[in-house]
Amino acid sequence: MTSPPSLLFLALLLQWSVSLVQSASAQCATPWLPGLGVPGATGQVLATTLWDADGPGPGQPVIVLGGSSISVAGTAAANNIATWDPVSGVWSALGSGINGAVFALTTLPNGDLVAGGAFWAAGGVAAHNVARWNGTGWAALGWTNQLVFALTVLPNGDLVAGGRFTIAGGASANYIARWDGTSWSSLGSGMNGDVDALTVLPNGDLVAGGQFTTAGGVSTNHIARWDGTNWWPLGSGASGPVFALQTMPNGDLAVGGDFATAGAVIASRIARWDGIAWSALGSGTNGVVASLAVLPNGHLVAGGGFNQAGAVSANHVARWDGTNWSALSSGMGSLIASLAPSVSTLVVLPNGHLVAGGTFDTAGARGANNLARWDGARWSALARGTNNRVDALLTLPNGDLVAGGSFTIAGGASAACIARWDGSTWLPLGGGFQPSPLPPKVLALAVLPNGDLVAGGRFSSVGAVSANHIARWNGNDWSALGSGMDNEVYALAVLPNGDLVAGGGFTTAGGVSASGIARWDGTSWSAMGSGMGGYATVQTLAVLPNGDLVAGGLFSSAGGVSASHIARWDGTSWSAVGSGLNNYALALVTLPNGDLVAGGVFTTAGGVNANRIARWDGTSWSALGAGMGSYAVVYALTVLPNADIVAAGQFLNAGGVRRWNGATWSALDGGIDYEVRALATLPNGDLVAGGPFRVVNGSVSAYLAQLTTTCPATAVAFGAGCTGSGGLNALAATTLPWTGATFRSVATGMPNNGLALSVVGFATLSIPLPSILPQGMPGCSLLVSPDLLELHLPAAGSVPTQLALPNAVALAGQAFHQQIVPLELGVPGITALTSTNALTLTIGSF
Repeated sequence: MTSPPSLLFLALLLQWSVSLVQSASAQCATPWLPGLGVPGATGQVLATTLWDADGPGPGQPVIVLGGSSISVAGTAAANNIATWDPVSGVWSALGSGINGAVFALTTLPNGDLVAGGAFWAAGGVAAHNVARWNGTGWAALGWTNQLVFALTVLPNGDLVAGGRFTIAGGASANYIARWDGTSWSSLGSGMNGDVDALTVLPNGDLVAGGQFTTAGGVSTNHIARWDGTNWWPLGSGASGPVFALQTMPNGDLAVGGDFATAGAVIASRIARWDGIAWSALGSGTNGVVASLAVLPNGHLVAGGGFNQAGAVSANHVARWDGTNWSALSSGMGSLIASLAPSVSTLVVLPNGHLVAGGTFDTAGARGANNLARWDGARWSALARGTNNRVDALLTLPNGDLVAGGSFTIAGGASAACIARWDGSTWLPLGGGFQPSPLPPKVLALAVLPNGDLVAGGRFSSVGAVSANHIARWNGNDWSALGSGMDNEVYALAVLPNGDLVAGGGFTTAGGVSASGIARWDGTSWSAMGSGMGGYATVQTLAVLPNGDLVAGGLFSSAGGVSASHIARWDGTSWSAVGSGLNNYALALVTLPNGDLVAGGVFTTAGGVNANRIARWDGTSWSALGAGMGSYAVVYALTVLPNADIVAAGQFLNAGGVRRWNGATWSALDGGIDYEVRALATLPNGDLVAGGPFRVVNGSVSAYLAQLTTTCPATAVAFGAGCTGSGGLNALAATTLPWTGATFRSVATGMPNNGLALSVVGFATLSIPLPSILPQGMPGCSLLVSPDLLELHLPAAGSVPTQLALPNAVALAGQAFHQQIVPLELGVPGITALTSTNALTLTIGSF
């Protein structure tokens, strides 16, 4: 029972609204928050170096990383080259970067940075395979006619480049050349094959390693020394290619590559030259050594494509202490079956920490995308975020966000295709999904009534559990839902009775024939009629207010009934939704008024022109304006608090996210560089988007982006409730006060025999109830001015209330207050007057 507010209070509310409109502040904005970046770098990291931009100045050295297909490095949009400050953690691009692969990096005596590789432009300036960055811009450094693989600087400041070229700056230079600050020149007659590594000995001599067998016409198997005039062999050289060189503290030379002997000594892929003779480093490694570095204590670190060093298991990185090999934790690995991990480059920071780059997505069993830091005890990633696309998003009852997709890292932790964000940290959910045989991916998420999470997609196991395309997480462990499906699951929905419905491209569920759709009752799978006909693929599901289920996808019939790409299940049978769509549906959402919106690749709905998006009001289809434009695809839909519709996908004319206010479409993205596949709304109203994108509104927000409002809605409790016959009186908001939405709250501890007065006001008070009525209980107070009153009849000890707010942005930022005052009834009338705490409610607008 609810009594309507009096005309006086309605008049006060109207006056309040008008005054707010007249005093409204600036319009609200909806910006994208800064992204978390990727935990390392996309693509392959092939070169690293320390670079001190201000030389002996106060600035600390930063790490420069270069490689191939690097479009994002940490939180920076980059083009194959970027810097990371190990002190501040800040990532930066170097201008507009380099348009090809970077294989080598070094620093000139004046502080300029030099990059070598396979490119023809740097920062938009023509620069063939070698370029210089002076801290402000890129410039060419002469040119080479082919690739540069290695760079170093001689004691006199001259630059030496090695690689696969025969001309440098117009001069003949076979695989190696010197730049004196003005022009390139050859070093003798050069080599007869690739030069892959360079270093300088303490006496100033240059050493080159690679795939050559002669240097300056002298036999020098894969390694040679230049004394400034002539090339010399180092004994009889190595039996195979040399890819890494490192001068040791005592002046000895460490050499890594793909050889079995050095001189006449058995030395598996790594050896030491003391100036006279070769020696082995234990029994070496069982795979290629591609990089070397020396720690402050003199220990040598080797990286490459091996998984054993000496007799020790060492995945792609290992340490030699002068006597024995040891692993650096569990080394590098991959959760992607097709990825062959390797460590291509190593660099030591001024504090002694080691940074490794290469091709990997785990370091020490922690997530690290192609770049990781070793602090002497453990590996860590150099940024947060995920390392690959997000295809599914879900908000849990406690407000945490769950993301599913194809990623293997979230926030520096290994998270195989699924992770939970608690607002500050990514948390893995068990061991995640395992590759067998194809890389796994999570495509759909749902929450059961008991709070368990269900994930669907393409996988056959999760953790150590066999689970075919669908699995359940109870907060601690994963389990299968029967024997699962015989093919991928694309959509999940929970019915009002708690049963789970899965849609996808499968033909059986739990061994039962189920064409594209099936139902799980907590124990077993069952078909829903005869399922879908035609291609029989269900891509999306939605539940209507009356509990009916709507399925969309690629099918021509449902339960034997003609249903073009969309159908409705009433619990017993399937029916068409009008005449359906002319192409498949990929997204469905139910509006607050019960209408249904469908998105996909269709251009008509119910015979009406509807460009990739349409609305069903229960009787007929209608278009939402002009829709999404040619060649668009709608992959995801959601509803904002004020009932505006948000559509996400791939749109040629408006990035990846658009908003419908009931009359017009507007862009929400500010420029998303690729498509959006998933949407979710957080409890605070923020919108989260997931997909294969990497840049949002000009800033890195890789795979996941969060849209917020400058006018948030809030509900803050104040004061204390007192105790009545029903227990402690408490008031809590169940929704937030948004413009255009209905604010809802619930009071608990209400009396079984009595009434409850909802008090809404524009000011706070502190009036003891005994001073208002003698039945007021001690310690109970009226905390809110009684500008709007409603009378409620408690049920089961609680009182729900609601207040519809106008859809006017002028109300944004304005506050009102609410309190519930219970009146306990008996003989001869009111026997007690108690009160809840109060709420201060700030109206938000999205």
